[in-house]
Amino acid sequence: AANSETILKGVVNGAVTLYYDNASKLATTSTGIDITGTATMDGLTVDGDVNFRRAANTDQFISFGSTIIGTTITQNSDNSSNKGLIIDASVNSTGGGYLKLRTEEADRLLIAANGDISFYEDAGSTAKFFWDASAERLGIGRTDPTQLLEVHKAAGGDQTVAKFSAHNYEDTGKTFIEIGTEYGDGS
Repeated sequence: AANSETILKGVVNGAVTLYYDNASKLATTSTGIDITGTATMDGLTVDGDVNFRRAANTDQFISFGSTIIGTTITQNSDNSSNKGLIIDASVNSTGGGYLKLRTEEADRLLIAANGDISFYEDAGSTAKFFWDASAERLGIGRTDPTQLLEVHKAAGGDQTVAKFSAHNYEDTGKTFIEIGTEYGDGS
């Protein structure tokens, strides 16, 4: 019948639902609101964590967690807290903080409040490429460089720590400078 569309439905002690062209668009629930369609707004302030799911009942999501001392952005494919991509920005009680990038349960990059930058090895537990911002020194294999550039190779295996080469059109490459030795015994 003409003029028989539902515009607003209210249930005592329950939900209130707004309709557009007889289709539910906004509904209140016991925990908040449900929006069907696209929400367009001039701004958004969220007090609490934010989770974006690709679709209902899927484990693919992006989460923005926030505390008084920082923000964590997580892209996760299996709903665990340690896998996926984690960007963690934190501020400590003295105003210092850091930015950390993690993938698959391992640290990959850490930028400290003082400007120090650490890149981690494949296991994500030890920094192997380190920039000391205050001393303006770079450590490869060290986190405490004492020179402008300090390269350290742990004992065992090939002890070559640097090799500089250029392409030669007559062969596959020509080594100009090689630092270290190929033997672990120092010979």
